[in-house]
Amino acid sequence: MPNDFAYELIHSYSNSGLATLQTASCFYVLYICLIASSNKPLWRVLLVHGASGMIGTLLENIYISKKSCCVDEYWPFLLAINEISWVCHESSTVLYSLLKLEIVILHQRTLTTIRGMMGIIFLAFTSFRVMIGYYRFIENTTMSFNIARAHSYAFICWGVADLILAFLLVLNTVEHLRKHRSVFITLLRSSILRMSVLIVNTAVISIVGQFSDPSPTISNINTIAWTIKGSYPVKRVQNLIL
Repeated sequence: MPNDFAYELIHSYSNSGLATLQTASCFYVLYICLIASSNKPLWRVLLVHGASGMIGTLLENIYISKKSCCVDEYWPFLLAINEISWVCHESSTVLYSLLKLEIVILHQRTLTTIRGMMGIIFLAFTSFRVMIGYYRFIENTTMSFNIARAHSYAFICWGVADLILAFLLVLNTVEHLRKHRSVFITLLRSSILRMSVLIVNTAVISIVGQFSDPSPTISNINTIAWTIKGSYPVKRVQNLIL
């Protein structure tokens, strides 16, 4: 029934703080991108980040709602197709950091090497997201041990990418400190602190995903990590504006 589906969809969002936060954050990003009316690459990446996150969250909650009110219907194909949204959403996070770093890296050979490394990591990440879509399709669920394990491997890929970009960012910041000598102001203006939070949070999600039967404490840590991740879109906008 349509009314049952609408109720289940609202109920799904209300029961998931992460889904609500993710949707609100991505809606905020879309709103800022539209009023900014900028064609600069960073803004376009933010636009893709926000739109894909909203679509991914919506389709996932549509599946959950359909499964709750229409048990006879078979909808796992929606989860498989939705992996396109999550590939775009997760990849745009690293692409944003890469574009920010390219602003301060002037050596073309270094840029070419970094882009090549990110391309290889992207292919590895995409393969794990395809694996997630496959497990979600055949198991007809959004989460299982196989899916959680593939999730952790996918985040390890971007965790490696974050470490590479953070290392290069630190080198650039050290070079800047040699010229300006203002440690506090340099750290405030650089993206080191933001990258540090992102790396630690990605590491937590990757490690927790390896537990087949997590304890309540581990589950709570996982919830906190995913909640922090849900706020990434807002942090990206703040970083770009400020």
